[in-house]
Amino acid sequence: MTDEEILDKLRQIIQENLPELKHREITLDTKITRDLGIDSMSFILLICRIEAAFGIEIPDGEWDHLSSCREVIAKIREMLAEKAQA
Repeated sequence: MTDEEILDKLRQIIQENLPELKHREITLDTKITRDLGIDSMSFILLICRIEAAFGIEIPDGEWDHLSSCREVIAKIREMLAEKAQA
């Protein structure tokens, strides 16, 4: 998957789970909590949905390091690569 394909899926997940953000522009540099106003509980829900959609598991301690869509995409790519090697 390309970064753009992952970003499209990420946009879809955000918009399905947080419908109030349906018309917000979401780019690689969008800061999830700051720019989208997502609180910590919504962020946890979002991470769970991302994990389910991509069939990955992001370790709890690594969530804190994911602030932008670009960082989330990099983590998804990393987890998908690890899954492929397993």
